[in-house]
Amino acid sequence: MVLDKKEVRKFKISFKHSFAQYTTITADDTLLNKLAPGADTFSTQLNAIKKAKKFGLKHVVARFDPIIPFLTDSDDHLKEMARKVRDAGANHVILSCMDIPYRVKSKYTKFFENLVNIENFLKIYKNDQFIAGDLNANSDYRRQLFARAQNIIGKLGMTFALCMEFDKKIVGGKEIYEGFNDNYMTSSACEGIDIPIYIRYDLKNKFRPMNNCDGNCLSEAKPHVKSKCKGVCKFKPFTMATGNTLKQYRDFGKRICSKNVDESQEKIVRMANDLVRKL
Repeated sequence: MVLDKKEVRKFKISFKHSFAQYTTITADDTLLNKLAPGADTFSTQLNAIKKAKKFGLKHVVARFDPIIPFLTDSDDHLKEMARKVRDAGANHVILSCMDIPYRVKSKYTKFFENLVNIENFLKIYKNDQFIAGDLNANSDYRRQLFARAQNIIGKLGMTFALCMEFDKKIVGGKEIYEGFNDNYMTSSACEGIDIPIYIRYDLKNKFRPMNNCDGNCLSEAKPHVKSKCKGVCKFKPFTMATGNTLKQYRDFGKRICSKNVDESQEKIVRMANDLVRKL
């Protein structure tokens, strides 16, 4: 969505913790029309990035999602997309490699057989990376893709991250999943910007950032991140990227009322806890 000036004033956007994100899959509009008929053209997305920066957003994300093996994964193609989004004003790039839903693998095969060397294409989609119902490209292919993309995007002065990219391994007879971001992400957060947790004490008041919180909950697990989480909320589940439950959020409310939280914040948190208990 692109807001006009009137809408910007209406919503009184706070740009400090706001960002925009735009998705593209190719800089080739002819190919784009084959892959996603009716989708916004690459130039339309570039104009949206320019408008977002013009309106005052300091952080704009370009999302290359998905990258399609043997079709949109060449260095030249990645460089073209990255250079153009950078010139339009993007600060950060998020990338994902295409997954194939197993139940419709035959449809994918039929669709791509006229666009790529289908034999090579299918070789990298084996059952060893079958995750949550999808066939992921094999680990070796994704490692070299992510390394190339990281290098290209870094040289253009932007930060880089991946979205939901995991390497499935069997260790001691059990499946484990390692996030590729641990090795390839150059930012402290997937979106390239740290945003603190926002809280409010009742429905009549606006959300406000939690005192002393940077929002970089996952930084403890990222060796390359210099700015570590201050741990003001003392809530470990936030550092583990798990799907948190209502009970855990209630626990979170209790944890941040610790002695290490200043009095003004503690008052707000108590009110927030009262609100949660009413849910």
